[in-house]
Amino acid sequence: MSVHFARIRKRIPALIATIVTGVLLAVPSGPAVAGWQWESASCHTYQDGSGWCAGTFLGFRHAADSADFVEFTRDVYGEKYMEAHLQGTWYWCNVDGTNSSFVEIWDLVMQHRGYFSIYWDSNARCTYLSLINGSDVSNF
Repeated sequence: MSVHFARIRKRIPALIATIVTGVLLAVPSGPAVAGWQWESASCHTYQDGSGWCAGTFLGFRHAADSADFVEFTRDVYGEKYMEAHLQGTWYWCNVDGTNSSFVEIWDLVMQHRGYFSIYWDSNARCTYLSLINGSDVSNF
């Protein structure tokens, strides 16, 4: 084997690394998504009357029908309820005042601006509420 070929052979890994790096740098990166916000709005009622709604306030606000909305209410009488209208259907549930964990989280939902999911039973009693804030789901 000649000395010249031996020198070239030693440089092949460096040459390959240089080519691979050049190709990777030439491939365009994906678009930046700074400021992107995830929007969603969905509700469903089961045959027994139980159901759920989930999404973001922005998703309900930007739904196809301008009459679509979701709201969480606490009135002067202490009543707490969720009401939504989506794609021509009304959804509603109220909070049982004896459920202390719901009473506590309801105060948080009044200031929430991110993703939520709420479930209710066949008697329209709210049974589960989840609140998620994140840079991709918040509107503030």
